This record gives sequence, structure tokens and C-alpha cells, in this order.
Amino acid sequence: MRAMVAGLVLVCSLSVLAQEAGRGGAQGARGGAAQGGRGGVRQLSAPIEAPDLGVRPVPNPLPLPTGMAFGSLAGVVVNSKQHIFVYTGTRPELTLHKADPLPLVEFDPDGKFIRAWGAELKSDSPHGFRMDKEDNFYL
Repeated sequence: MRAMVAGLVLVCSLSVLAQEAGRGGAQGARGGAAQGGRGGVRQLSAPIEAPDLGVRPVPNPLPLPTGMAFGSLAGVVVNSKQHIFVYTGTRPELTLHKADPLPLVEFDPDGKFIRAWGAELKSDSPHGFRMDKEDNFYL
């Protein structure tokens, strides 16, 4: 279960980074003010070396219904019934692409979609997600 959650976090993070890179990144969209106004995305001079953590990406590990998409990932938790909960942001580009902006999504232990809710949260910039022993959410 932990490997599945770690894989989901990795896949969601990589997909968000890929989307941002495809648009020229946040800096490129603002003209690159942090880079002296040159625009574009900063390039690293050398690849970053990192240890192999043994986690391999799984394509679409938690499939969403048609018309839904994950926003920026704030957290993934597993409750006492082993259900997986994902909390994402409701970024403006999700509504531009006609995706439902529902920030809380629940999956069963096998990764099957159960429900999504939370439109009233208006979580455009989520920064954390926790659950206690009684399965109470903390956003």
C-alpha cells in the first residue's frame, strides 16, 4: 500500500511538472522576472545524481472518471479502512479544460474510484493533508 501511495505521489508530481514545462513553466509565463527578464525555464548545468529509491512509476495508478483531473497535489493519506484519499488544488486551468474542480478524491484499497467532493473548499493553493486515528481530515 505504501509503495502504491509513493508511486501515486511521484506520478502526480511528474505529471504536474510535465504540464508546467510544456507551458514554459511559471517563470516563462510571467516573463522570467526572477531571471533578469530573459524568460524561459532555468536549465541545470549538470544532471542531479540521486540514489535509486526502488519506486517505479505506474501509469495511471488511480484512474479518475471522464471529465476529472488531478490538480496540484497537496497530500495522499490512507484511512483505517485502507481507502486512499487524494487532496489536490482546484487550479484555474482545470476549469479551462472542463475538468471538475473537486479537490478531495477517495479510492478503495484496489484503486477504484469511489467519490469526489469539496468544490466548496475553493482550494486553489493547498499546502497539506493529514488524517488522525479517528479518520478526521486536516487540510
